[in-house]
Amino acid sequence: MQDRHWFLPVLLAIGLAALAPACSLLPERITQSPLEVETIDSTGYRFGPVRVMEYEEGLQVRGTIAHDIHRRGAIPGTIHIEVLAQDGHLLAETDAYPMRKNRQAQSAQFGTWLPVAPEAGKRVRLSHQP
Repeated sequence: MQDRHWFLPVLLAIGLAALAPACSLLPERITQSPLEVETIDSTGYRFGPVRVMEYEEGLQVRGTIAHDIHRRGAIPGTIHIEVLAQDGHLLAETDAYPMRKNRQAQSAQFGTWLPVAPEAGKRVRLSHQP
């Protein structure tokens, strides 16, 4: 029997070469935002990781929210998102709705787009309003 230990690395190299053109479909400028992110939990619910990404056209905010106690069930209400300037005045605001992946999920995801110039904002504030 011949030694075939070379087969897996060659197959992996071919697969990675096939995926390289797909990388060019990503947005040209996407950076992690240096904005401060403030989360305000509500009674019975807490925020998980929140990610704010800067684009040339605005900000994208994505994150998760879950029950304080690990249990299943819908998470009612909305996520109120505000972008505040350095001096504290409101630049933009919107609401996002938490959505679970399935009925067994213990947390819900949310995401929204804010058409505000990234350099104008200083802080992003998120609050859960049941």
